[in-house]
Amino acid sequence: MCHEVVSDDVRSKMITRNSVVKEGQEILCIGARNIENNLTNGKTYVALNGLEAGIFPDRPYVTVIGDNGTEYSCHASRFATR
Repeated sequence: MCHEVVSDDVRSKMITRNSVVKEGQEILCIGARNIENNLTNGKTYVALNGLEAGIFPDRPYVTVIGDNGTEYSCHASRFATR
């Protein structure tokens, strides 16, 4: 789960296993902690494949193009819907 300090409004939009994220959907980064060199809090990214299965069913992944221009897959909870 994301441990960044975010508003209640944004937290209510945090992506979970019950969220619907479609290919090409814009999503907002809210959890760039420990990966600041590839994602930026408050920046909008595009989900390349929609929501993806994670290692655990309750921790789905999402893939975006990171700040360094390469594909980056991470826990979807690092993002919120727009």
